[in-house]
Amino acid sequence: MSASTAGRSGAAAQTTRVADAERLREIVDPHHRHSSGPDPRAQDARDWLRLIVASVARGLIATVLGLAFWAAAPAVLGWHPTTVMTGSMEPRIHPGDVVVSVPVPPAKIQLGKVILFRDPAHPGELRLHRYYRVGPGGSLVTKGDANPTADATPVARSAVEGVALLRVPWIGLPILWLHEGKWLYLAITAAVLTLLLGFTGIDSDLRHGRGDPARVRRLETERGRKAVAKAEASRSAYIEAERKAITRRTIRLRARRVKRLRVAGGALALILLAGAATSMAPTPAALAASWVGTTSNPTSNLTAATAVAPTGLTCTNNADGSTVTIGWSYAGSVTPATFSVINNGTVYATAPGTSTSTTLSVTSLLGLGLATYPVSVRTDLVAGNTAWTAMSTTTVGVKVTALLGITSVRCA
Repeated sequence: MSASTAGRSGAAAQTTRVADAERLREIVDPHHRHSSGPDPRAQDARDWLRLIVASVARGLIATVLGLAFWAAAPAVLGWHPTTVMTGSMEPRIHPGDVVVSVPVPPAKIQLGKVILFRDPAHPGELRLHRYYRVGPGGSLVTKGDANPTADATPVARSAVEGVALLRVPWIGLPILWLHEGKWLYLAITAAVLTLLLGFTGIDSDLRHGRGDPARVRRLETERGRKAVAKAEASRSAYIEAERKAITRRTIRLRARRVKRLRVAGGALALILLAGAATSMAPTPAALAASWVGTTSNPTSNLTAATAVAPTGLTCTNNADGSTVTIGWSYAGSVTPATFSVINNGTVYATAPGTSTSTTLSVTSLLGLGLATYPVSVRTDLVAGNTAWTAMSTTTVGVKVTALLGITSVRCA
């Protein structure tokens, strides 16, 4: 055999060995995840990206489903989920929120609560406003927190469907958009949800173990062994060495990485599913000077009075752990109709005009978490259907820990 012929035979053998090694790589590692060089790092980065994107997508989908559950499930208990269509109760309740109201006996409807009632001004419709003050004959005068004046028509207690307990944010926006004809918003929302659903499965191979040692062993099936057996005896050592280089060390590294990815994915999903406290700061109330007086004939007198603000506010913890006693001093010459305990426009308790203290038990509408509220006391003078007020210039702090209507109240 000539030298040129021997050279060509050697080159052909080398080419065949390389081809067989590449074929074995395709059998054992079809996606080239265990190759040497820069590819494993690039694959790691892609896997982490897929894991993060899929976890975020699953977290968002779970949040939407959770909100939908809280908006719909209470109806099974006979409660009333209602989609808010206007901004009359802002900033605590926004258009597109779903508010769940709990039926209560008419005698237990408390001043300052947000109530759902049959609108006397628009028969057949429901309205969600705050119980603002007592009306004629024990009726309820209501007012939207964002409205400058109270509603014109008092509400009978029998018309109240329930007291608001739970606010589920945003979940009613599609209903609001449908009512307002905002079809583009609906289409965008549907597209985003569809995209998120598609992203939830892009890390399925990592979550189901494909790529870990068990997967690699499954890839080394009879198909792979037959391919190796068919190789020539002179190439078997090279092929075996190549297989070991592909599988042993990289299998261990892959196993560690898959474990880290799973742990990180679980932690990220838990973080995304954690609830967030919804901040609900009420709207400040308007203040006005006041005077009251009557006259019917020349022998009658005219009396003018100015509402005097309470002073010397105090807070005392009660033994039950769920209430506190708010106290104050009053130096006015005219006895007011009531004193109201208020946080930024929301009335949490009232007391007769002859009292200098009242018990405060705050039920935070959809409150979730821990908050400290500065509490003021307001003097309420009433003449007929008109009221004038004077607010205390000092406050006391009340710390409220609330979870879906169950509250603990302590002095701050």
